[in-house]
Amino acid sequence: MQRRYSNLLLATLLVAGAAYELRAEDPKPTKIPAKVEAKTSVGSITIGGKTHKLPHVVAYPVKVFDEEGIAVLFCEKEIPVEKLKAALIKDKGSDDSFNLFEPQVKVNFNKAGEPSFSNSWADNNSISVSGGGLKGELVVKDGRAIGQATMTTGDKPEDKKSFDIRFDVALLAVTIPKAEPKPESKSDDSEKPKSKSRKSKKKDGEKAKPAAGGELNIYDLPLPEDVTDLKYTKLTENLVYKSPSSVTKVTEFLVKELSGGGWTSDASDLKNPKTAILHREKEGAELTIFVKTDGAGSKVTIMSKGLSWEEKPKPDSEKKPKE
Repeated sequence: MQRRYSNLLLATLLVAGAAYELRAEDPKPTKIPAKVEAKTSVGSITIGGKTHKLPHVVAYPVKVFDEEGIAVLFCEKEIPVEKLKAALIKDKGSDDSFNLFEPQVKVNFNKAGEPSFSNSWADNNSISVSGGGLKGELVVKDGRAIGQATMTTGDKPEDKKSFDIRFDVALLAVTIPKAEPKPESKSDDSEKPKSKSRKSKKKDGEKAKPAAGGELNIYDLPLPEDVTDLKYTKLTENLVYKSPSSVTKVTEFLVKELSGGGWTSDASDLKNPKTAILHREKEGAELTIFVKTDGAGSKVTIMSKGLSWEEKPKPDSEKKPKE
């Protein structure tokens, strides 16, 4: 009897040892967020007590303010993926020109897999959230985006807005054209507008041809009085500046001034105290404006299309007197 127990104990130890060796040889698993089942994706958004199921999802690489990340988009209806890919290629990684007016949730994650901000829409309500109200995580494994994100705002039932998304989806393969290298300059001031004296080459009686973009000029766009670090980049048709004012104040200024200047909105503005995205059109020209928190103030990036970049000479009142 004692020999039988000894043999049984020895067999048990051998099996346990073999199991230990197998576990020791297994590679360490990649971290996968909790509550995510393999190859499943579920999403929903709730506004005013009404919940919309979001069965369609796509994850894709994206650029926001020249920062690379991954966006995860859930939608109530099927997402036109080819249209999305075309927009990403056309805008060199940005998805600003891709808009869907269907119940949806889009969360942007940074390279570290942390949620940066979210834009949602349902029942004629837009929700833009960044910071503490947005929670989640994302990892990329074997070409798949795996993660989850949640958001809840509003204390009263009628004001409560929330979404919950969990995903395991193949990452969309998109070949983004590389940006053209910027020409070398001796100083940063080379990209700022300068007053130049130009000699007219037109003959007597000949009418001057209008510049590209008609009379709409990049240098006529409204600027806050407290603007700093102003920089125009003709190569990429971008205008960037900073302001010590808040995102809300700068956004209100831009909305008012552009409206007064005849620029129209496509009703796709996304605004919150930390981030704002505006789209404006006028006479065939387009503006996509990003306003985001920068320290105690704001940073504004304006991407333009169809505007003239012909520098305008300064008024006589601004010219320095001849010595």
